[in-house]
Amino acid sequence: MAAATFSATLSRTTGATGLSEVWKRVEGKLVKGFNFGKFEELKLMAKLPDGAIPWSAKSVEYPIDLLEDANVASIPEGGYMARTSSPNVARASVDVIELNARFSASWLSNFADRGSANQHKKQLAYQGAKKVEAINLERAIQFHGSSTAVLALTDTDIGGTTDTLTLKDAFEVAAFDDAKYLARLFPINGWIAAVDAGGALVDANAIGQVTARSETSGTIDVAWIGSVSSYTTNGIRLVRAANMENTTVSGGTSYNKAMIGMVDINTATAPYGVSSSTYPNWSVAYSDTSGGNLTHTKYLRGKQEIENDGGQMAQTFLVAQGVLRQYLKDERSGLRYTEGTTVSLDGDVAAKGVQIIDSKMVPNGAAYLFDRNQLAMWEVLPQTDAPGWDAGIQRQDEAAKTFPLSYVGNTLCYSRKGFAYWTGLNEA
Repeated sequence: MAAATFSATLSRTTGATGLSEVWKRVEGKLVKGFNFGKFEELKLMAKLPDGAIPWSAKSVEYPIDLLEDANVASIPEGGYMARTSSPNVARASVDVIELNARFSASWLSNFADRGSANQHKKQLAYQGAKKVEAINLERAIQFHGSSTAVLALTDTDIGGTTDTLTLKDAFEVAAFDDAKYLARLFPINGWIAAVDAGGALVDANAIGQVTARSETSGTIDVAWIGSVSSYTTNGIRLVRAANMENTTVSGGTSYNKAMIGMVDINTATAPYGVSSSTYPNWSVAYSDTSGGNLTHTKYLRGKQEIENDGGQMAQTFLVAQGVLRQYLKDERSGLRYTEGTTVSLDGDVAAKGVQIIDSKMVPNGAAYLFDRNQLAMWEVLPQTDAPGWDAGIQRQDEAAKTFPLSYVGNTLCYSRKGFAYWTGLNEA
């Protein structure tokens, strides 16, 4: 008879499988995965002079002295004296832009609030902080843009319920063509509208939500509110459409309701309703769109022209980060050693009496030199902080509140001769 054999198989129960319900969920702290809401432009705007003009529902204007006086005569003995004359002033016009953002929270979220015992961060504080970040982003974008509120153009043919739009020409400036910069003008989940050259929606359904974006190819995916009829004309203008109206350009979009930004101040013919064709002195002191590398000579030319025509020294140099990197790269041949064998890897650049601001929000290839005394912030309602529960507005028949945040203001330019700009500069 064969010998009996015995086999034993030991099973091991791991905590990750058979006993997973015995374990608690352990979560770390809420961390930020991206730099939201911190922009050099907001710091700059906070340092600009206060416009201090009362607002009127009729109109708001301010006078600007733009014409030289003339008619100084050299007369003979006993001859006729000079002609009498005095130049008039120009009148600039401006209106406020009103930025509005909202979020909602239920009564239960307030009742159940136990701080860190049941939340990574207080829900209301988190929602408020995120909405403040959204307003910060919009203000930073508008500071560089145009009062038309056009963020970018697209030549993509649109039609149907969804489209992938290839972006170009940030703020309608052909030189502003960086794919990453263009894509970041359009936050995911944000609403936009497609507007034609005449300022009308290309289709009644051409309002939609951004569902994805590619910073590599400079594209955005958009889901329209309905099926859009085929539209094949190039130069479609893309603007925000975050309003609840969702029907018309005037009521449902931001078109023609943005801050008068750096594009207008430096490149427009008639910002603030004053035409540089009528008043040649209502133009920038210097402009250079030839591209190439930023050099000391180019910078000096702009600085001197501002001093010549603006009458004061520039104090701010706002420059794209890639442009500054290229400048530093070119200057490596003139390295300064702190001692015989050491060179600073993080060496910076400086200009006497001028604050150099390299910001991610400056369009690619651009640089602006200006006298801060010639640009003021006119704020009827400064930006509000994240609201507390008592600031919420009770929703009718719902156990919830809505929390609005607003900013009301605009820029005031006193002298365009206090500005010089460059576009198309090389980047590294």
